[in-house]
Amino acid sequence: MKRFTLLLLFLGITVGTQAQQTPVPTTGTVSVPPLAGDDTMLIVHGRTDETFENSPYIPSEGWQAGYFVQQNGKRFEMAEMRYDTYLRRIEYREGSKLFYPKYPVVSFGFANGDVFMNQFPAFDKHDASTFYQVLYGGNTRLLRNIESTISDVTPYNSATKIWHFNAYTTYYLVDQNGMLGKSKKLDDSLLKAFGNKQATIKAYIKTNNFKWADRDALKQLMQYYDTL
Repeated sequence: MKRFTLLLLFLGITVGTQAQQTPVPTTGTVSVPPLAGDDTMLIVHGRTDETFENSPYIPSEGWQAGYFVQQNGKRFEMAEMRYDTYLRRIEYREGSKLFYPKYPVVSFGFANGDVFMNQFPAFDKHDASTFYQVLYGGNTRLLRNIESTISDVTPYNSATKIWHFNAYTTYYLVDQNGMLGKSKKLDDSLLKAFGNKQATIKAYIKTNNFKWADRDALKQLMQYYDTL
């Protein structure tokens, strides 16, 4: 299992000005030392004797170019950006410095085409600040929520604290009235969310040899549902 070692250098914080930056992390006067290799630094508890298992970041393949839009409508393009599913915030870097936006963000996206938004009506214990990946954004929306928790998995008498990130994914079908249904997987278990159109959707899936993993086919399925 891949582990990530946290290295922190206790120095003064340098505050950037672009996009009203706030340095990572928010606790203490800690700045990140120069990043090297395939950087996987995780700022969580502010200790130097900690090791982390798994990664809470999106994209999983590492930093990627992207953008974010603040609540005031301002859009910012970033060369290297990621989303932390544990702290539930965007992080981006400039040189050896890590930052996160100072003001609320309502949407963001990456060069790979993935788009995330919040400001949806509250449902299933989530509120308007919750980010969802928008898999389909028509009259009915297919949303993916990814959040992480952290567990202490330190062996007895270990000198090093070991933390493990646990990722949880839920898919939601929603319309203007709220949640229609949800599923832990993007598969036939989501069919019940289509309500009285379930039989029609099943027939469409069978006729078109539909595969849930096919993004284009998924979009076509949702477009068809929106016409019913």
